[in-house]
Amino acid sequence: MATHDYVIDDQTTPQFRSDLNNALSAIVSNNSSATEPADTFANMWWVDTANNYLKIRDENDAAWIIVAEMDVTNSRIKHITNSITAATAAGIDIFNSSGTKIIDLQVASRATAEAGTNNTELMSPLRSKQLIDQEIGNIAGNQAFQGTTGTDTNQGDNLITSVDITPTTSSAKILILATASFAVNDGNLAIEIKRDSTFLVGSLQRGDGNETIGSGATNSANLNLASFWLDEPSSTSQITYSIRSDRTTSNLNSNATIIAIEISS
Repeated sequence: MATHDYVIDDQTTPQFRSDLNNALSAIVSNNSSATEPADTFANMWWVDTANNYLKIRDENDAAWIIVAEMDVTNSRIKHITNSITAATAAGIDIFNSSGTKIIDLQVASRATAEAGTNNTELMSPLRSKQLIDQEIGNIAGNQAFQGTTGTDTNQGDNLITSVDITPTTSSAKILILATASFAVNDGNLAIEIKRDSTFLVGSLQRGDGNETIGSGATNSANLNLASFWLDEPSSTSQITYSIRSDRTTSNLNSNATIIAIEISS
């Protein structure tokens, strides 16, 4: 380990040889030292042995730039940088020790993201959103996720609560979450979801004795019902979704809730 001022003074032969050897030693060791060289030059290398950094002096000879961190134990280097520039438009590939590509540092195309078979390219927030939109778009609309599969409707048209939503596009899907807790024990009590003036066939939830079909449980004085529906209204006008029942709000044990969420467009 050596540093040098890189100035060969006018001196006798033995001293000249020693001074020259010291300069060459500094060169071949990249000025390795635990402290920075006293004399610095633009674009000068320095191996910082105190921190195991390989550094280079900037062109203004004003500061050191860390090029890499040296992993002395494993005889390798670690790159430290805020940016990487690829040599070509093809991007940058990262391989494991066996030569197998494990990461391709380029954002996957939309087609690649939606295909879901590539395991090396990167997913950006945009590609993630596009993939989610595609997968949601593949779910058939106008179906119950928690409700009956029958066709009976209009078991009661008393308004319990409602919510308004305006879809952003005519292809939007709206997820409706409806819950209500009644202070009754009625096996025939029902709730269902209505879009404007139309009952959504299949959204019906009915109490069944001392239990309910779907969410919650009952005791002698409580009946909890929930209906979840994925709607495809094909509209960009404001829509009112409401919970309807054969009972009224005076029978509620607690507040009823209906939420409308646009999840695909």
